[in-house]
This record gives sequence, structure tokens and C-alpha cells, in this order.
Amino acid sequence: MQRYFFDVFNGVFERVDLVGQELADEAAARDLALQTLADIAHEAIPLGGEALITVRVRRDGVPIYSASLALADQWMRLDS
Repeated sequence: MQRYFFDVFNGVFERVDLVGQELADEAAARDLALQTLADIAHEAIPLGGEALITVRVRRDGVPIYSASLALADQWMRLDS
């Protein structure tokens, strides 16, 4: 098992993972990165808005994978 680190960026803040997680392989790291994006999108924009969120995966201090999610959320209202 290898230790993978998941850094998160959204244009406003950067969270560098100092702990990491031990995972079986790169496929598991990719799965966790994508799940992290989904979780952050759900939490980061509860009332609507826009965001660009990136998760970068590192192993042995070297970036090996990056995934980004652009999200635009708005209510559509029709005037009566």
C-alpha cells in the first residue's frame, strides 16, 4: 500500500494534505479524488453560486493526478 495525498484548491483557498491516506493503487486514489470533488461541491455551494474545485493527488511528493469540477448553480424563476 502506498500513501497518497489529496490537495484541494478552489481559487480562494488551498488545503494541502499533510496526512494522506494509504490506498491500494492509483485507481483507488483516482476514485477518492473524484469522490472528494463531489463531497466538496455539495458542501461548498449549498445556497447557489459558482465554483471551480481542483483536487491534486500526490505520491512521494510528486503530483500524479488532477481532477477539476466547474459548477454553476442557480434558481430559474419565471415571473407570473
